Amino acid sequence: MKNLYDEIQNFSKFKLAIIENNKTYSYKALHKKIDFYDKLLSLESKNKLIGIDCIININYVAAIYACFKQKKIPIILKDKTQKDAIKKMLNIKTIIFDEKIINSITNNNYKEKKYNKDISTIFFTSGTTSKYLKGVKLSHESISHVCKYMNKRMDVNKSIIEQIYAPIDHAFAFGRMHSVLSIGGTVILPKN
Repeated sequence: MKNLYDEIQNFSKFKLAIIENNKTYSYKALHKKIDFYDKLLSLESKNKLIGIDCIININYVAAIYACFKQKKIPIILKDKTQKDAIKKMLNIKTIIFDEKIINSITNNNYKEKKYNKDISTIFFTSGTTSKYLKGVKLSHESISHVCKYMNKRMDVNKSIIEQIYAPIDHAFAFGRMHSVLSIGGTVILPKN
């Protein structure tokens, strides 16, 4: 298994990939956005953990896949309390993936840690069972396996057009989105 980015890169560039707020994005347009963030991430090669603050869904999607392409680990930052706690715990700075608003991705205090090369992302739970946030590491292989299994069980093929109802910064919604994109289908993202 290479990574989740590899699973979405070989579809017809003209096929519709994403619909968001009456805007459509072909796989070519999606990859153009991914390339934008890929270049941005190339400026800071030492950071393995990348903080992503969701503002615009299509930018969030492109940022996540750019991280996968760069073999970096995106950390999804949600509400203000979580953002501050996670940033302090992991010593990362926020990157807001919006063409108009990009915070610094340089973190001079960053200490490189050894992470399993297969980790795709870390989602943080809401902390409902305790007062502490819990980071859940998800691997490229496990996400890919679940997506392939669900697609097979549900007889999903590239003709699928699926509305994602949950916010895409949640693991379930991200998984559904990747399931559809990994077979060349079309995703309709929720409104911001």
